[in-house]
Amino acid sequence: MRKKAIILAYSIGLCCLVASCGQVSNVKDSQQNVTNMPMAKQIKITALPELLNKFENGDLDADFFGITSNGTDCIYFVQEGNLYAIEFEVMTEEQKLWIDKLKTFAQQHHYKTWMTTYGNQPAYHSSEPAPVLRIITESNAAQTASIGQNIMMEVFGNNEQTLYDIVP
Repeated sequence: MRKKAIILAYSIGLCCLVASCGQVSNVKDSQQNVTNMPMAKQIKITALPELLNKFENGDLDADFFGITSNGTDCIYFVQEGNLYAIEFEVMTEEQKLWIDKLKTFAQQHHYKTWMTTYGNQPAYHSSEPAPVLRIITESNAAQTASIGQNIMMEVFGNNEQTLYDIVP
């Protein structure tokens, strides 16, 4: 039952990601008309520890959350009891290239990995559901923030000035 609830929540979250998190901001278009454009809340990677503390304290309205700077480098933080795992779901062709790099990162840092799926259909041609790489960190919030920061910098080449959308 818990697995179905997690899958449902994850699917809803991905739908929200596609809908740009559902937050709306007024932006002028090229013809100077005001239009409604969905906008996600953004953070720098240095704010990740605070965000994970809010998540741990139940101050986020989600069972998990993710961060992404460009839609490709999207990692999700999943809490299991008092410990965390980090997930990467391959929804686009471009994301396929990152699986081996993430596995190498995990191996270098002595984290176990596990391939799974939530049954979501990827945006590329496939008869299989989108694969999900779970990095089993068995870490607390502070350690997980550090691991997430390292993934974004070491694997994806981002830096402390990179802005990330917070995605449900």
